Amino acid sequence: SGLVFSVVYIFLNLMADILSMLSNPKLRQSQI
Repeated sequence: SGLVFSVVYIFLNLMADILSMLSNPKLRQSQI
């Protein structure tokens, strides 16, 4: 079950990154 938790945790982090980039494109440009 640890592997499943790791995959879900990484997936949630990716979703948070995508949502932050969509909601704040200026922040994304400053990070690049």
